[in-house]
Amino acid sequence: MNFKRLAERVIKRLQKEGVECYLWHAATTGSAYIRFSDSRIGSIRFGDHKGRSQYSYRWNIRSDFPIRHNKWHKLEGRWRFYTHTKNWIEMIPLIVEQKAKVEQWGPNPYEYYVPKHKREKERTIKLTKGQLNKLTNLV
Repeated sequence: MNFKRLAERVIKRLQKEGVECYLWHAATTGSAYIRFSDSRIGSIRFGDHKGRSQYSYRWNIRSDFPIRHNKWHKLEGRWRFYTHTKNWIEMIPLIVEQKAKVEQWGPNPYEYYVPKHKREKERTIKLTKGQLNKLTNLV
């Protein structure tokens, strides 16, 4: 399974719902990670295996998880949500609800640093002179 492609679909859907998020990392293991602009919402991990024990992701989409069994699990005093890759759409309303909840708490005093190249609004495309000429001729 291509978790990066699935992560991009999830990002598109969350952004449609008004949740700001971005693809943080696509690992060589195949796993992919999404972060939210408000770190209090948590982050999403896509994978086909258990992640590293020192990291705990609030939202987990795994291909090795039972298909018909979404699950909230309390681990070390924190709630985590697990679902199968085919059920990812069921997680969207939960994340939207979490976003609304954290917005009621006021501004977040702790923000992730989002590298410029990961900010969707500021992405640029590099074109060669030939490509630029072709585009300007079309307009």
